Amino acid sequence: MRKKRKANPNNVKYLKPIKKGEVRNPRGGIPLMLREITEELKSQGYERVGAHNVREAYELLFNMDEKKIKEVIVSPNYPMLLRIVAKEMMSGKGVLMLEMMMDRAHGKAKQEMEVKVEPVQSKVDLSKLSDEELKMYYELTSKASDRS
Repeated sequence: MRKKRKANPNNVKYLKPIKKGEVRNPRGGIPLMLREITEELKSQGYERVGAHNVREAYELLFNMDEKKIKEVIVSPNYPMLLRIVAKEMMSGKGVLMLEMMMDRAHGKAKQEMEVKVEPVQSKVDLSKLSDEELKMYYELTSKASDRS
């Protein structure tokens, strides 16, 4: 169990009682504004968007024709995510946007790389090692050769 610390008498002399109506922290705490906004949006029927929702929205956008994409861009009935992405798809950066959407929806394309590693033979003078060090060296080299 912890011992209760005694107040330092040097610090106690600086303590002043708070007066009625006095504000010691004029800025106050962090406003709860964001929490209040999210609660209000939830009460209005808005929900969180999970990764699967984004993936599904992207996949649907891939299949839309130009007329439908233009409708999504201008219609206030679609979520802003869809409107912004659709607008970028139709812009000069459309190919880049499609690539980013594919990466998000299906992951980046796998790229194979061939690496050739040749073992390096080092000449180690074991005569200077003790029996204990030799045993450790043997165990480490055995362990390393088992992994390859």
